[in-house]
Amino acid sequence: MIDQKLRFKVKGKPTFLMLMLFGIVLSGCISNEDRAKTAMVKDIDWINGTWQGTDDMKRNENWKQVSNQAIHGKGFLIDGGDTLSKAVMKISKPQDRVEYIIRMRDTMEPSKLKLTSLGPNKAVFVNKGKGSPQKVSYWYNKTDKILTVKIESKGETQRFEMKKADSS
Repeated sequence: MIDQKLRFKVKGKPTFLMLMLFGIVLSGCISNEDRAKTAMVKDIDWINGTWQGTDDMKRNENWKQVSNQAIHGKGFLIDGGDTLSKAVMKISKPQDRVEYIIRMRDTMEPSKLKLTSLGPNKAVFVNKGKGSPQKVSYWYNKTDKILTVKIESKGETQRFEMKKADSS
């Protein structure tokens, strides 16, 4: 009788430990796509600040958190003192998903892109409609303090690297 109880406890303990280990492993396997579904605007707050391009053709973005649900941005592409393009951007969560809205200076209609992937320092927004751009990705490299923006539109890809204006 004592032997059976002892065997049950020994048998039960590894089972419990295995279940706990499985739970821990499973929670660590949440995909970036799943994170995007439950994301909040604060999960992208690393984008806040003034960013300046690192190449000769200056791409600058200024982002500011205006509420718990919205970050507003302005982007400029400047070459030799001439503003080649200007964009007004917004990251917000109006309903169930975080979205990125961009309006270029020369277009009347803004494009809405949904957050489809979110990592600790990466956000990917996709537009499944007819508008442009189709995909905008932001990566923040904490080590180098570089923000990389990749814009995909109608078969063309542009990539910009920017450094925070107040960092050395």
